[in-house]
Amino acid sequence: MNTYKYITIILLSFIFSLAHIPSMEVFNLVSLLLLICSGTLAGIMFSLVTYRNNSIWGSALIHTIWNLIMCGDILHIYFGKDTSTKALFSITLPAENYLLTGAGFGIEASIIAIVGYTIIGISALLSIKKSK
Repeated sequence: MNTYKYITIILLSFIFSLAHIPSMEVFNLVSLLLLICSGTLAGIMFSLVTYRNNSIWGSALIHTIWNLIMCGDILHIYFGKDTSTKALFSITLPAENYLLTGAGFGIEASIIAIVGYTIIGISALLSIKKSK
């Protein structure tokens, strides 16, 4: 993969993160920085999976599974004491820890998600380099 493709992936991933700003529930500097970091990494992950498979379907599948789990009634992650749920699984995290909660955007901007985006992105990148 040449330098221009890397630059394009990073730039479009940054724009992807900015497109999620209107979805923020709480707007402050920490929330914004977490969203930009996590959104850019998620965009890079989706781009590398798409590039590796020469198809958008792998990224679409990852995004769909994530949305089904997080937005459906499969897994709900709560902050503080609010645990009312119909979900199959629920997790309660300490509300005061922005790195765990993702601050104003939610768990998708948390350090847990950032680690996941990074692992999948690095795996896709290594697979791209190995296939060349």
